[in-house]
Amino acid sequence: MLDAARRGRSGALLIRGEAGVGKTALLEYARRRGSGMSIASSIGIESESKLAFAGLAALLRPFQRHLPALVDRQRAALEAALALGPPVESDRLAVAAATLAVLAAAAEERPLLAVVDDAHWLDAASREAILFTARRLREEGTCLLLASRDEEPDALGEEGIPQLEIRPLARHHAIELVNEGADIAPAVAAQIAAATGGNPLALQAAVELLTDDQRRGRVPLEDPLPVGSAEASFGRTAARLAPATRKALLVVCADGAGRHSAVVAALRCLGVDPQELGVAEGAQLITRVGDQVMPRHPLVRSAVYHGADKAERRAAHAALASAYKEQADADRRAWHLSAAATGPDETVATALEAAAGRAIHRQGYAAAADALARAAELSMDGASAARRLIAAARGAELAGQPERVLALAAASAGRTADPLLEADLVLLRGRASRDRDPGWAAAALEQAAQRITDLDPEREARLLLEAAMAAERLDIDRAVHLAQRAATATREAGLDPTLVDLVHARLEHYLGRPTAQSTAVVVPRLDDLAEVEIALWLAASNPVPDRTQHAFIDHVVAAAREKSALGLLAEALLTRAGNQFYLGDWIGAVADNQEVIDLAAAVGRPAIGCEAHGNLARIRAFQGDIAACQAELTEYLRLSRTLGMVGYEDFAGVYLGELALSRGDPREAVRRLAPTAMARTISRARAGLIEAYARIGAVEEARQSLADLEVMVDRTASPSGQVFVARLHGLLSDDAEDAVSAFDKAVDAARALDWPLETARTELLYGERLRRDRRRREARAHLADAAEIFEALGARPWADRARAELSATGEHRALRSAQTLADLTPQELQMARIVAQGATNREAAAQLFVSPKTVEAHLGAIYRKLSVRSRTELAARLAAAAPSGLSARSV
Repeated sequence: MLDAARRGRSGALLIRGEAGVGKTALLEYARRRGSGMSIASSIGIESESKLAFAGLAALLRPFQRHLPALVDRQRAALEAALALGPPVESDRLAVAAATLAVLAAAAEERPLLAVVDDAHWLDAASREAILFTARRLREEGTCLLLASRDEEPDALGEEGIPQLEIRPLARHHAIELVNEGADIAPAVAAQIAAATGGNPLALQAAVELLTDDQRRGRVPLEDPLPVGSAEASFGRTAARLAPATRKALLVVCADGAGRHSAVVAALRCLGVDPQELGVAEGAQLITRVGDQVMPRHPLVRSAVYHGADKAERRAAHAALASAYKEQADADRRAWHLSAAATGPDETVATALEAAAGRAIHRQGYAAAADALARAAELSMDGASAARRLIAAARGAELAGQPERVLALAAASAGRTADPLLEADLVLLRGRASRDRDPGWAAAALEQAAQRITDLDPEREARLLLEAAMAAERLDIDRAVHLAQRAATATREAGLDPTLVDLVHARLEHYLGRPTAQSTAVVVPRLDDLAEVEIALWLAASNPVPDRTQHAFIDHVVAAAREKSALGLLAEALLTRAGNQFYLGDWIGAVADNQEVIDLAAAVGRPAIGCEAHGNLARIRAFQGDIAACQAELTEYLRLSRTLGMVGYEDFAGVYLGELALSRGDPREAVRRLAPTAMARTISRARAGLIEAYARIGAVEEARQSLADLEVMVDRTASPSGQVFVARLHGLLSDDAEDAVSAFDKAVDAARALDWPLETARTELLYGERLRRDRRRREARAHLADAAEIFEALGARPWADRARAELSATGEHRALRSAQTLADLTPQELQMARIVAQGATNREAAAQLFVSPKTVEAHLGAIYRKLSVRSRTELAARLAAAAPSGLSARSV
């Protein structure tokens, strides 16, 4: 990895293993071998795990001079996070994107080695930023090494980066280590190797505890050998020190990695001579690095801190709190006061609440949640505790931690009689539960709304709207009723009802009820995340996604990239990918869905990644790619089941049914589509089921289902439904002229809808019917159009079917060359689009959250694949391949 970094390639590696197994030794080895490289280090410290961006600040400290080179939004976010600039409003992951940019800028000067030890103890904000960076390193010349202890609750595991697991030493190697630099009898060495299980640190600590007679085998070792673990060995070493030295050692361990001057001040507060620090350092239990004094190893801290009684620990924290007097140390002081508290203390709770406020201004939402939760424990009354717990849950929600939201919300239950606070609590729980338990979420949100009907119509409206969106997955009738009530509450509050009215209209659509099928676009305030999410939900559920809506989603995507708002970006890309499927830009849809999957882990939203896999399965189904479709479906179902998401089995059935139609297997299509809920709504799945019925000769079933569909479409005037009904009438009609009339109507409706796939399927069925009726000349134009659109979409099985039918009319047409854009990877396509719009490499890197070097490397590949030599040529090539050019007759 070091050699690759020197050649300009990047990589990240997670080193895992138990405490004392040698992870730190490997990191030290890397540092020694890092000649000619810039080297940056950070270490996770348990006592600093509640301080937002503490670990990241240490890692980036040598590279602060590169901050001015960042784009403005990223520079401001990172400066705020590192307390180098004023607070700014930004997405929590803007800091993560800026971290990658800083390291990439540093690597421009010389190859970079970044080392993070004890990553399991990093504060949540730092860990998020560092892991985000690790997953996106490509061409920067950077080697990022992280070490994590397996047995810790926050151990790093499946993080999407390569891993190296370090195991204990084999017996013969353990004996070799025992004998290294020591005169140990062979039998004693073997006994120590067996007793420590091959853990290197435990081996060394055990040897240090032996007397000379024990080393030489003159005196038998205790049975069992009292080594236990390295932690226990360190504890016994500390226990042999004088009381004053142990007290000094405890202060160091209570602070974790504090300033030497603060530790000295704390010792003087306790009446301990600071010279005792030298004694502890001589015992190899603490070390000093610059102005910091810290335990030699995390196990030293654990052994000493937990070996002291509670009163001793509280005294050490109180002394440290008094030592940290500067405003810059206010957060550290608040946490030491918290650890010193013996019971409820409003002064300390207020200090922690203030620390949470500072963390929020720096986008350290997880740290804010921790501080508020502890402040709630120290609150003097139930109402204050509930208020702080609810605020903590909001912080956890912003940090993308739904499980933490539920835990904090549960802790606050019953602590306050304030119905408005209770309503806020239920709103948080409902949003966190919507994917996994929509039934409970809808019921709880509705009940909370009922309790505040006369108190706060605005809150009531928001609760009812969220309840409607939850109920939509289980009971559309109930969802419509809730949306109606939300609209009433919105008007009573004097608020703009447009958003809630659109939700109501979209829900009514699913039931086939006579309500305005509005395709109006609501442009939300981009600083109101809840409003944006509702607007995107509306776009995703729009019965007629069109180019006006697509322009709105493009606006949100661009704004999210501009703000480095990765959470909003993932939502918007997912919605845009759905639009692109209907509007015919399947290459773009694949690219957007793949970027969503890449972002899902970073934004803490696996449900979004799950939906992206489903979208990809749908595209692969129509492209007839069996292996790719099934692979996407496997991951889609795995995630949905793991997350407890409701209704996703139905969607999987639809995708498999569409795959069967693409493969020409109508019986399998019926088997997959008939049981799904979508087969009873105005949907592409229902139209596909009716077509499959007709193909297997189940004409009565097809006609009955079509009659039911026609009733719903007549009620709603659904544009897509009108295409389906007319097309299927043409397919099922016994009279040739009636069939032609129905197909003409279907073609006109499909062209007006501007959904290339539906246009092509309509033209295909029309051409097939005309050929069967021996009207070959008339059939050719329809079949040729169908073949052209299917080929442009990449729907190869459908294109083959259209060309086969065309050949049967006597016209033979060669398959045109595939779109060259299809040769680009999803990331290359996103990059090509952004660069073609005029972005520089640096600007494109900021928008895609990669480094300029990665953009440069990808642009070289893009130019080669598309045979272009400039940004101007690239823009022209992309414009020529725009989906609106799929077919002259389809526009």
